[in-house]
Amino acid sequence: MSELTQEARVLAILEHTLGCPEELLIPGSTLKDDLGLSPLDVETLRLIVNRDCNVVLEQEDMAAIRTLEDLHATIMEKAGK
Repeated sequence: MSELTQEARVLAILEHTLGCPEELLIPGSTLKDDLGLSPLDVETLRLIVNRDCNVVLEQEDMAAIRTLEDLHATIMEKAGK
């Protein structure tokens, strides 16, 4: 799976599953403050990303992720790319 495809999948999850406005889905957006994700939303995101992006993000990984850019970088690292 290409980086662009993984990024597009994550953005689709955030927009369609978690209801984040498309205009806020930029690399520097913070999951909590800018996108308004609750701890439950972050856990939902983790589970869906694990399933749809074929990676294993642990809860500890998510605790260290602040921005969408961090999330994409962590996914790529876990995917070995």
